[in-house]
Formats: sequence, structure tokens, C-alpha cells
Amino acid sequence: MSKEEMWEVSGGKHFEWRDRYLAYSAIALRYGLVLLIFLMPSALLRPLKGALLAGLAVAWVLHMLVARDFSLRRTSLDVPLAAYIAWIAFTLITAAHLLYSLGELLKLIVSVLIFYLVVNQVRDRQSVRRLLSAIVLTTFVVSSYGILKFFLIQQGSVAHRAVRANSLTPDFHWLSTYLILTIPILLCLTMVQQDRWARLFLRMTCVLSCVALFLTYTRGAWVALLAELFVYGWAGRRRLYLILVGGTILVGLVGLLLLASRSSTLSLSPSADTLNPYTLVARLKTSGLAVQELSKHPLMGIGYGGKAMAMVYEDAPELKEANHPHNLYIEAALGTGFPGLILLLWIFSAALRATMGRMAKASDGFGQAVLLGLGMVVVGVIVSNLFDHIFAGGMAHLFWVLMALAVSVDAEQERQKAGNGGWISWISG
Repeated sequence: MSKEEMWEVSGGKHFEWRDRYLAYSAIALRYGLVLLIFLMPSALLRPLKGALLAGLAVAWVLHMLVARDFSLRRTSLDVPLAAYIAWIAFTLITAAHLLYSLGELLKLIVSVLIFYLVVNQVRDRQSVRRLLSAIVLTTFVVSSYGILKFFLIQQGSVAHRAVRANSLTPDFHWLSTYLILTIPILLCLTMVQQDRWARLFLRMTCVLSCVALFLTYTRGAWVALLAELFVYGWAGRRRLYLILVGGTILVGLVGLLLLASRSSTLSLSPSADTLNPYTLVARLKTSGLAVQELSKHPLMGIGYGGKAMAMVYEDAPELKEANHPHNLYIEAALGTGFPGLILLLWIFSAALRATMGRMAKASDGFGQAVLLGLGMVVVGVIVSNLFDHIFAGGMAHLFWVLMALAVSVDAEQERQKAGNGGWISWISG
């Protein structure tokens, strides 16, 4: 056999091995992301989720190495995300607790890694539908189990609200955040689902999710859901729907107030009851201290992270009942200065443009419905963060998965229009 023939045989085997590896790794990444969706709300399986996420990241890097293709997709969120991370890294110079702020920054980087992992793996409608189906099924399990657990295991009650639904998640805040992120998806998929039984399942899951959200007794989540429903009614021009939903929520709140007034007066004292105004007063005091201290650190802040304020002002009497302002925007300004707050708002603005701003350009009804749902998610997150810091942890991971789907829902159409202009190659083999 000549040298040329030997080279062709060996080269052929090499390419055959590489193609086989790339095919298997693509399948692993595809269904690994589905498994990640299923694991996200579970408190017990968080270590497994961490290991899976690390494995997906390694598999992604190896896939690019073997393929000799390091092209990454450009998105409208690239610049604001890079600027926000760079500014936080810069503020570490003056952070009061360097190691803590560095750890919080690394958590943010993990969330951004998830965003780019999904963006660069989900490149067609089939992949988008697969992940959305995983979200719908997981939401059904989380909501139905949350209701059963609340009444049968936790022995919860509507009249006595000391117990709150948490389902599979670590606590009621996680559950309410999860549902705020998923209910809009259910609503908007119902709009375009043609199969009668699938549409019925989506509606049933949506009802269960709203009941589970109510049982968390989380006021900020209730307001966020109302904001999402307002966007839904406004975008779909469903005025009657808005009136019915608003009336239902109003009746529910009035009913809770009547129950509370019949059982006991709402005294201004520590209580697990979500209707007690004590928690609101305590949060306002903490927010007042944060705003006051912000004037002393307007540029660099005191250090990135939700617990930075409690660590720096641990002896302040305002922090005895509420150790942080329960407002992401005040916390961001105090932690990273006004530039950090501006960059955070830039990220949310870019997310709105990537969702609501692209609805009219979507190729079909499915794309428009998905972008509407994801736009509702962004609005819900913006409103929820007025009352708490929910832009962190595992729920932040789910938020970035959803933002990646917003970028990817019309990915194939965009590539056909832009050719190779929508992709950049950092390293070419």
C-alpha cells in the first residue's frame, strides 16, 4: 500500500471517529439540558444538578475542541452582561468582604455560563420545543405535589397562614419564583396548541400552578403575577380577561383580609402571617438604612452580594428583623454603586428587547407566543425584585435558560437571513 493510500485510510478512520464522537456528544448535550430542567426545582437533587452542569460544560468544551469550531453566537445580552461582570470584578477592589463578593460573582458567572451553553446548543425549533416540554412537565409535577404536600404533609390552611407551600424546592420563596417563571410559558403555549388534550393539560397545569403560587402566601409573587397577566392581556388585547383576572385576585385578597380580621387583629409585631404589616415596616427600615449608606458609597458600593449589607452593618438595629432590603435594585446600588445598578437595568432592558421587542418579527404564531411568554417572565422578574432578591441561585439559572430560548426561538430563520454574520469565530482550527 502506498503512503497516499495509507494516509487516506488513517485519515478516514480519524474523521469517522471524530464524527461519531461529535454525534454522541451532541446527543448527550441535548438531553443533558433536558435533565437539567427536571433537576432545577429540586432541593434534594441540587448536588446532582451541580455535577450535571459541570459535566455539560466539560462536554461542550470537548465538543468544540474535537470539532475545531469555537464559534459562539452573538446575542443582544452580550455587551450588558460583560459590562456588568467587569464592573463587579472592578468593585472587588473596595469590597468590604472580598472572598464573599468573589464567591457571589462566581455564582453569577455560572448563571451566564448556563445562558451561553443553552444559546449555543439550542439552534432549532425542535430543541426549543423539547426544553419547553420539559419545563411544562416539571411545572405540573412541582405544582401538583406542592398542593398535595401543603394540605396532606405540611397540614397547611388558608385560614392560618403560618405554613406556606414549598413543594420540591428549598422554601416557599423558591417555589413562588419558579412559578412566576413558568406560568407565563403555560399561558402562552395554550394560545398556539392545536391538540385538544395537550391544550387541556396546559390549562390544568396553569390552574394548579396558580393555586400553588397562592399557597406560598408570597405577596411580591402575587403582584408579579398580576403584572404578568396585565402584559398578557395587553399584548393579546384581552380586556375582558384582564377584568376577570383582576377581579378574581381582588376577591381573593379581600377574602384573606376578612379571614385575618375574623381570627385576630393584625398587630404590628413579628408574625408568620403574610398579611401582618410588621414585615413591610421592617423592610422599609432596612431599605432606609441602605439608601442612607448609599450616599457614602455611590460609586463602588460596599461589595457585591445579597448578604453584603448584613455583614457590613451587622450591629445596626434596622437589620435585626430584616437583614437586607428585600429589593434587588437597592441592594445592587449599595453593593456595586450606581454604575452597577445602571448596568443591571441595562440587562433587563436588553432582555425585554430580546423578547417583547422581537415579537412582531417572529416567523409564526409559535414564535410570537413563546416570545410573549418570555417577555412576561422578564416583567415578572423585574417586579418581583422590587420586593425581594430573587435574581440569584437556582432560579436565576432557570431565568437564563429561558432567556436563551428567547434568543433561539427563531435561530434558524436568523441564520438564513444573516448567513454567517450572526456567528463569530474566536479560534479557528
